[in-house]
Amino acid sequence: MVVTGFKPLDMLVEPSMRWWGVEFYGDYSITSYILHHTLAFRSRFERIYLVMAQEFGGIRTDVLTKFCRVYECLLTNIYVVRVFSNSGLRTALSELIGLEDGLVVVAYPYNYLPRDHSKYFEASIISGLLRKVMQSKELIVFNTFTKFGTVMPEGGSMHHHVVKVIVMLRRCGGRVYATLVKHPAKPSGVTKSFHVKVLEDIVLMNYGRTLLEWVSNGLVRPAVHG
Repeated sequence: MVVTGFKPLDMLVEPSMRWWGVEFYGDYSITSYILHHTLAFRSRFERIYLVMAQEFGGIRTDVLTKFCRVYECLLTNIYVVRVFSNSGLRTALSELIGLEDGLVVVAYPYNYLPRDHSKYFEASIISGLLRKVMQSKELIVFNTFTKFGTVMPEGGSMHHHVVKVIVMLRRCGGRVYATLVKHPAKPSGVTKSFHVKVLEDIVLMNYGRTLLEWVSNGLVRPAVHG
């Protein structure tokens, strides 16, 4: 099953079932590259619902355009909702529950969690909604390292339980290391690596377009506020 369209990662996560839920987390520059690659590659043959829990940036239309020249993708198949709070995220995810078609991509869903660990209960609410989305559609999550000083993904223990396949992405020198943290059919710790050179020309560019260009083209839904 094709997940990202990026062969080293798809080989690492296979076999993968549509209802499992797959997560990539780690260094932001790497997860950003994989996010854009996934959007471009998968939009060729299905509708994609992207929920972006990030106030600014995160969506690079110039990067998508580069990929589309290679894959002949359809940007009109990508629907974007940018949320600015946990309540906005909950609303966006709730609207996706029960939809029968398309791929759901959720980028950095735990960005708005408080740093106070005693108030971390909101993570469980978000994880519960992700589980419900997975019941009817394929789900791919892009996540960060936890803010509490470990190499685990953000979201806590319930999130770790909900998502069935988890891959950690780390850059070391000139290479990217993708390590399988969790998989129903494979042992944890399996690692694949690839040269970071394949990322530099795309991810590390110093220019980009704004979300306003997407709005003007009718490719972005109004953001959900909470």
